[in-house]
Amino acid sequence: MRARLLGFTLTPTGIFNGFLFDPVTDMFTTLDAAGAMDTSLLGLNNNGEAVGFAVDMAGAMHGIVCSVTALTCTQFDDPAGIGTTTFTASTTLARSSTSM
Repeated sequence: MRARLLGFTLTPTGIFNGFLFDPVTDMFTTLDAAGAMDTSLLGLNNNGEAVGFAVDMAGAMHGIVCSVTALTCTQFDDPAGIGTTTFTASTTLARSSTSM
């Protein structure tokens, strides 16, 4: 899939799902982190990876980097964080920011 746009949407049941959108084909594809209660995609880097955060069933937030071709996500946590790691995109690499 060629992801040109991405984001997240709130479902009628109150769950956030990440999505990819290809305006050439007018196609939406859901991309959620495995085992997450909520997934929010916030950016796309030059490597073609979607980045953002996922919230697990305990309510902890984890940074995620997702393959838009394999439709899988890898979780990352800042060891100095308190359960609030989030990734945004830059021109070359994902960047982590942790709230305190």
